[in-house]
Formats: sequence, C-alpha cells, structure tokens
Amino acid sequence: MKIALVAPIDERIPPKKYGGIGRIVGSLANGLVNRGHDVTLLGSGDSKTNAKLIPIFSKSVGGLKAYQNDPFARAAYFQSAIAKIVTILQEQKFDIINNHLGWRLVPFHKILSSPLVTTLHTPLDEINKQITYTEHQTANFISISENQRKPLPKLNYLATIYDGINLDLYNFSPKHDDYFIFFGRMSPEKGVLEAIKIAKKLKVRLILAGAVFLIGMIPFLSGVISGKAITRFWSVSPIGNKQIEEVIKPMIETYKDHFSYDFLFRKGDVDMPRHFITRHSVRGLGELYVFQLPLL
Repeated sequence: MKIALVAPIDERIPPKKYGGIGRIVGSLANGLVNRGHDVTLLGSGDSKTNAKLIPIFSKSVGGLKAYQNDPFARAAYFQSAIAKIVTILQEQKFDIINNHLGWRLVPFHKILSSPLVTTLHTPLDEINKQITYTEHQTANFISISENQRKPLPKLNYLATIYDGINLDLYNFSPKHDDYFIFFGRMSPEKGVLEAIKIAKKLKVRLILAGAVFLIGMIPFLSGVISGKAITRFWSVSPIGNKQIEEVIKPMIETYKDHFSYDFLFRKGDVDMPRHFITRHSVRGLGELYVFQLPLL
C-alpha cells in the first residue's frame, strides 16, 4: 500500500528524549516500511525515518521560544503547517492517509485526494476537539482505547488500536528486582494515583519516572502523604540545565499567584493583558482538578 503518515510538527520523529505520539509514529513508519509498504512521512525535516520524508518545517518547532511562549506564534505555525500538508495531500495520491497531527486536519478530510483516517491520541473532552469532531463526526477515526470514546460516542470509529512499542528496544530479563515502575507524565489522567494505590495494596516498592510540572506534582505529593508506597522518585525531563534555570525559576516565583480567586474560579492564566486562556489552566502546566482543592 501507498501510505501517508502525518506527524506532529512540534517534535522530531522519533523524539530525541521525551515523546509519546512522535515515538508511536516513528515506530509505525519504520514498521510499515519493513513490511513492504510505500510510506511517506509528513513531519519535521530533522526526523530520522526509513520512510520517505516530506519536511513541513526544516526542523521541529517545539523547541523554538516563540512556539513555547506565544500562543499566537503556535497558532501561526499550525496554520502554516496545515496549509502545506493539505496542499501536498491534494497533489499526491495515496491509498490511505493516517493523521497523527490531531483535530486541525480533520475539517479538510472531504477535499483531500485520498481517504483520511485520524488516530486519536489524546482525551476527547477538550472543547476544541468536541466542536471539531462533532462537526465532522462522519470522518474516519481510530481510538486507542474503548474508554477514550466515551465523551464522543457517536464518531465514526473504524477500530480501536492500542499504542504499541518496539520490543527490539527493550531486552527481556527473567530476573527482576522488587519494585514496579510507572513511566509517564505526572498527571492524574496518566493513572499515577492508580499506580500508587496498586503498589500500596500489593506492598511493592514503586518508582515514578516522568516529566514533572508544578500542579502535576500535587497528586504525587498526596500519594506520598497518604502512605509509603513510593520510596524513590525520579524526574525524567527533556529540559537542559540552562532551560531549567530559565523556565523553572520564574515558575516558582509566580506559582502562588495562580491560587488567586480569579485564576481558580473565574478566568485562568493570562497570555497578555486582559487576554485569558481557559479557566483553571496555566500555560504549559496542565489543569487544576477539583480533587486537588483540599491540598492547596
């Protein structure tokens, strides 16, 4: 088959360090090539793949300061990327286009020269996805779990395909140590609290390893306070030492400001004077959850 894979623009394929969707797309592209398919990857120019690469930008934009700090710059990058991608997918013919870029490409599914199927990698309860996917619910979708479908059960789901990993990257050993490891971003939707509860019930040592954001630390701390399930905590982050000083220091300095009445219950974070993002949201930090309120 002649297959086009549309990758995220904010990370290299596969990512150098942290990466969920990008790592899946990279493994999928190489796996399909190894099985004899003609695969074209639409992604950043610094991607490393066995597929044919069509660069949307010369390199991934996620590391650019403008992309990280300015929502209008991010929107401009995405708009430019979508324009390039749609043009390419109109001019070239494929047996199938597999979209991993998300909701922004879905509205164009009827004008592309080949059938489009979108793999849904993230939760469906965010307002931008709710609006877009509801307006285009006859488009083709692949969920990564049955539970993921619950917020939008009427979409045209073709299948549920669980995310996989490249087993060649992990050496099996029949020997094991006396601990479980949770690897992933420290946030409630990733199941860190469930991991803590399981470890406590089984009385097994638990190691948490993953990217940490300040508000995301709250469920971790609640687990520590409530028991001794965790005896060691690793923070695995793609941020270099210089960036840590530049990013973390101002976060700590302004952290308490985000517990004001306006932030918690009315407006949310500020991108510029009088321009608010979304209620309960801090740019780059995730959301505040109701169950976290007693811990403030």
